[in-house]
Amino acid sequence: MSLRTLILADPYNENHVSAIENFERESDLTPTVSSSLKQLANSMSKEDYQNVKREANEIDEYLFLSEKGTIKACGKLHSYKDVKSSYISFVEGKERARLIHLMTEYAFAALPAYEIYATSEITDKDLTKELLEYGYESLGFDNKKETFVKERKMVERLQNEERKGRQEK
Repeated sequence: MSLRTLILADPYNENHVSAIENFERESDLTPTVSSSLKQLANSMSKEDYQNVKREANEIDEYLFLSEKGTIKACGKLHSYKDVKSSYISFVEGKERARLIHLMTEYAFAALPAYEIYATSEITDKDLTKELLEYGYESLGFDNKKETFVKERKMVERLQNEERKGRQEK
């Protein structure tokens, strides 16, 4: 089994954008991720982009699972730093279940999110199954979509806040 890597897409990295374009083309998908990355790169400098990511309350990040330079799955994290919540969505991919796990861990560790939400079309039974298997809880249905949430344990939250309080002193 070869190594699979979770990569945070960099709109200024031509290899990332090209790999995502290939994934979208080979999967017969509308090129929304690659278009979004190109739009970001064309709208601001890399330095400005990094400042926005660091300082903005609301951020979008695209992550992809790669194996030997080939994308196996792709997803988007839409996060709010002030309320420590993230919303994940997925582009079809062969390794989507693995990507759910890795994106969730990334959101908890790097952002750090306390709650992660995902939605699934009622007809997408595979995504629903994958989310439930990874510990997401269903919040119910609305307009033919089911919403899920995964929360960081309260104990972890208290420990992190206590650790942060000690570091600030």
